[in-house]
Amino acid sequence: MSADGIQWPECVTLVGVLVPTGFFAKMLSGGELFVFSVSGGQLQYNTHPKLAAYSVATAAAEIEATSFAWTLDNSTSLGDFLFDPRDPGCAKRQNVQGGLLGASVEKHSPTELTITVQQDPTPVRIRFLNEQDATTFESRVAENAVLCQQKFQASLETAVAAHQQG
Repeated sequence: MSADGIQWPECVTLVGVLVPTGFFAKMLSGGELFVFSVSGGQLQYNTHPKLAAYSVATAAAEIEATSFAWTLDNSTSLGDFLFDPRDPGCAKRQNVQGGLLGASVEKHSPTELTITVQQDPTPVRIRFLNEQDATTFESRVAENAVLCQQKFQASLETAVAAHQQG
């Protein structure tokens, strides 16, 4: 159990393509390879220096290990993943504001989806390198969204109780 009292599910880090969502951006770019991590109610993503050796078009055929499962209690195991998102050479670090509270996933194909959340108006569109990674990501997001809602509800109840006592 984590410090916040929530039993978060297994975390996952996956390689995928961050797909541009704007009209002109879509015309100019097919996307860029990123490492996406779902952990502890959060979604973070960044580029990785080792992904520079691959193209978006050929990455699915060339990258063998496209995902890695780990736990919050043992995040050091991420060092075993070729695309460890903690690598100091990673760039373009981003996270979904407000975590996965109110997350919803729209599936466009077996490997491509868009995630939106309550607190961040910018949707994130991802094309994974295989169908299994897309399915794993979707299920981890759903599990984390439920727990984020429970955590949010508990914090509201605590705030109301404190206000009533004060």
